Amino acid sequence: MSIQPLSKAPLQRTVNHLLDDIESRLPDCRRYWWDISRTTCLANQWARVPTPGKVVIADPVPGAKQIDDAEYDSTANQLHVSFRDGITEAIRLQS
Repeated sequence: MSIQPLSKAPLQRTVNHLLDDIESRLPDCRRYWWDISRTTCLANQWARVPTPGKVVIADPVPGAKQIDDAEYDSTANQLHVSFRDGITEAIRLQS
């Protein structure tokens, strides 16, 4: 079974155009997502912190920590990640 539409499938250039539009307005997209859903979808995920200010989603392996909560600050374009061990990381997001 395929999920590809049988008719009226968007052309690849149309999909690429949409992706370019999203990328050019990524901070707006993040802000709208946060305003509407109030979630980053990171709670209960496992992650590593290789360097301060950087969080990498990972499998639950040695050195990984479980995310308790995360909040997006649209004014500063930062993500604040709280881990179950009480540690918090502020991540400056790229525009």
